[in-house]
Formats: sequence, structure tokens, C-alpha cells
Amino acid sequence: MADGFFTVDSNGPKSRVAFGGMLPKCGRCGLYKTCNTPKISTIGRGKRGILFVLGSPSDEVDKGRNFYATQEGQFLNKIVSAYGLDLKEDCWVTYAVICHANLRKIKDEIDCCRPTIRKTIEDLKPSAIIPLGEAAIRSVILELWAGELDDFEKWIGWAIPSQKWNAWVCPSYSASSIATAERVINNPRPDKLSPLLFRRHMTACFKRAGTRPWKIVPNYKNDIQIVTPNEAAKIIRSELKRKPMQDTAFDYETNMLKPDAVNSQIWSCSVCFGGRETIAYPWHGEAIAATREYIRSPCGKIASNLKFEARWTMQKLRTRVRNWVWDTMIAAHVIHPEHYVTSVKFQAFVLLGVPLWNTEVDAYLKAVEVGCYSENRIQQAPRDALLLYNGLDSLLEYLVASVQQTVFKNVEHRITI
Repeated sequence: MADGFFTVDSNGPKSRVAFGGMLPKCGRCGLYKTCNTPKISTIGRGKRGILFVLGSPSDEVDKGRNFYATQEGQFLNKIVSAYGLDLKEDCWVTYAVICHANLRKIKDEIDCCRPTIRKTIEDLKPSAIIPLGEAAIRSVILELWAGELDDFEKWIGWAIPSQKWNAWVCPSYSASSIATAERVINNPRPDKLSPLLFRRHMTACFKRAGTRPWKIVPNYKNDIQIVTPNEAAKIIRSELKRKPMQDTAFDYETNMLKPDAVNSQIWSCSVCFGGRETIAYPWHGEAIAATREYIRSPCGKIASNLKFEARWTMQKLRTRVRNWVWDTMIAAHVIHPEHYVTSVKFQAFVLLGVPLWNTEVDAYLKAVEVGCYSENRIQQAPRDALLLYNGLDSLLEYLVASVQQTVFKNVEHRITI
């Protein structure tokens, strides 16, 4: 079925096209008609490559006052001065919505104006991008994250290595809310936590300013080998013989959530060997026997929500997984006990900068009906797209685990000294 310039499969997943479009939708938004100073430009010289993204121009700025003389500008300058920086010389300041607006009611306006922030970032090429507050976080993150934003606060405090811009994206609280929290003295319930966290976020970001996450931005899709069952069996047995104690990650793709139904099936499997070699293969023939040998081998096993792989292994291979060493979901709970941050997809994004990789197959992997034994449409998924997705699961589980293990070691080091 044709949809504009793009062809959409009515039976398959529909992916979003170019979030927000290529041009700002000022006519649809209309804010430029109601404010005193429309379409405010980015300010600052940005010598240190730091870009602050705020929500929208304040009433003072809209009425023509110099940003640096406003309460928000003075507060930001005080913050950056503590790190030996000058807001005007070392940083840029822009807005998620470049016309004055009511920040509580501008979700559509953010989408209309997002092409502007995209072009600003592409033109300036900052090394550190600091979106402050819900509107700014929504604007910047949706340029990088193909999923729903949900609770915007779950993004606060991360230093995200953006693959798209090869820059650090460091979301935090809005400057005006932190300034207000610090200014209110007689508040019976003063907010002492957010100003403290805000400064920690700024410290983490300014340490990275002037650097890039990568010399060469990785393309993890190129690291996935899609192989036949016979090829998979040879590679698995070769790896087990060559390096029997290495850490690995593995992942199944199945036709339902739980394996106890008569019609439950594993459709494909992937294994990442030490981050060096990742294979994905159909669940068939000699590959099944080789996978069982791998499961029973002494090499370390990593997964995300490992009870899923453990349960399917016991049901289909009639054996337990030997030598579990890491579960990225449990580790994420320990490091960040907030809600909705423990999935491997979220962790891969905030730790590795990898956007969602399930867009081509997501619709096929969702159950048709409610229930753990309801079948999905995995058998209709494009074979190579499914195996690529499966392989990325294993590779990124391994890489996320590696980052998490470093965090744990650093904590242990601080405790011992």
C-alpha cells in the first residue's frame, strides 16, 4: 500500500519516517504569531563545544532582555563558572521551541520545532549537548531514540554517547527549577536533592566536554554473522575448543513468551563470543546439538533477564545453563534502581548510544492475543532481519555487561580505599 513517497506493508511493522520531518512546521505551530520576539537564534561562541538546550525563551527574553542578564542566564553562568568556564564564550544556548510558549502545553510545538534543533546540532557539531527540562529532553532524545519517551525523568543523569552526532548527550533538570529550588529558603519541604544531583550531572558532562565518544563511530550491525545451522555448529565447536573459559552472551527468539505449551518453538539463536565474533542462525539441525554443547560448556554465559533463556533451555534442550556469570537486567536494577531503565535496549542506548534495533521485526514478535502462551507472528518475519536483530541482542548484551562490570569494579575500588 502506497503512503506518500514510501511503501508500507499493511501486514508488517510501520516505522516512523524522519522524526518531525526535514523542515520546521511554523505554520502548524503558530507561536511566532503570538510572541514579541519570534524564532530566537542560538547565542554564545561555543569555544568548548558545549550546547545547552532549554525549553523555550522566558518572558524576559521574549520581551527583548539579554539572556545573560536574566535569572536563568545568571544561574547557568554561575554553574559553568564553578568549572572554570564562561557561559558566553565557552557555550552555546538554544531552545527546544524557539518562540516563547507555555511549557506545560507544547508537546506538539516541540515536534514542530525539532527540525530546528536538529539543524542547530548538525551545524554547530557540539561535543556535549545538555538538554535541561522536559521539553528539551523530549526534543533531543526523540532525535536519537525511536521508541516512546515515557517518563522523561528516566533520561535525567545519563551521559549518553550519541552515535548519530558522536557527542555526549547529558539530560538534566531545567535550570529554572533548580534556581527556584535553591532560592526558596522558607519552604517547609525544601528540594535539596535535585540541586545536588544537577551539579553532579554537570560535573560528569563537563569532564567529557571537548572529547568525542569515539574516534570512529561503531556500526554493530556489521559485526553480526548470519550463518546456516551447519556453519553455526562448526563455529560454536571451534570457539569452545579454542577458548573454553571465555565469557559469552546468547539469546533465543521464540514464538511465545513461555516454553511450556505444546506448540512452543525456538526460531533462532545467537551467540556472542567474547565480543569478537557474533553469530545468528536458524534453530535447526546440527546447530541445536552444538548449542546444547555450548550450554553445557564451562564458558561464562551472559543474558538480559536470564530466566527467559534458562527456562527455554530446560524445556527444549533438557539441561540447565552452566556457569551463568551476568544478567544485565539485574545489574541495571542494582546500579540504577529506578523504574523502566533495566531493559537491554534502554541500557544499550544510554551506555553505548545504540538506538532501537527492533523496528523491522517488532510487530512480528508481539503476541496476537494476551497471555504467555499466545503465539506471535515470528514465522512471518523476514529471515535476515530476524537473525540480525537476534545477533544484535547477544552482542549488545555482552557489551552492556562489560560496561556494567566496569561500574561495579569502580564502586568496589572506591569502597576498598
